[in-house]
Amino acid sequence: MKTKLFTLLLALILIGCTTSSPISGFDTSPEQAVESLPLGSTIKYKEFGSDKFQRMTITDISDGVITGDFNMESKSVAISDIEEVERVKSNGFGNALLGLGFYIVLMLGPAGG
Repeated sequence: MKTKLFTLLLALILIGCTTSSPISGFDTSPEQAVESLPLGSTIKYKEFGSDKFQRMTITDISDGVITGDFNMESKSVAISDIEEVERVKSNGFGNALLGLGFYIVLMLGPAGG
């Protein structure tokens, strides 16, 4: 019984706490669409010729270049080099559920009881 409960709680922890959605207008006017994002927004983007998305928190947008924090380093990418971009939003309920799930797993997990 305890193992089933532990597995269920662990599954709750893995519920996504963030969602991403395409930036409207990016396919027709990339620069205008990206420049409409407020500083501090988190995006995930894929450059032409790449198959991986990268995340960035925007710190500056000017002259067709996005600058932001990427893995604790500053990075700049030209908007014209971006094939696909999505805005990432946090889910407050998901984050609270994640915290509660971690607490419960620590208290009821194999080592806790």
